[in-house]
Amino acid sequence: VSSQHNGQVCSVWGNYHYKTFDGNYFQLPSSCNYILTSHCSTNYEDFNIQLRHQVVNSEPTISKITMKLQGTLIELTKDSLSVNGQM
Repeated sequence: VSSQHNGQVCSVWGNYHYKTFDGNYFQLPSSCNYILTSHCSTNYEDFNIQLRHQVVNSEPTISKITMKLQGTLIELTKDSLSVNGQM
């Protein structure tokens, strides 16, 4: 861990529980696309991680994780992994 991280991490667990980089906790109980993290002072498209929330069989779930990492698009679902649209 570099000194730039200041010991802070963001995290997600359970039914929509979040901890932000600044240490705040909250719940986001809705079906939506949520930006977990991204660059704040450079190109948004260069780095960001998004979570797709849905209710499946009456259970809240993260149905898709999308990561944009220096021009590479990675998408994760329960059943698949794709990189730049290729499985």
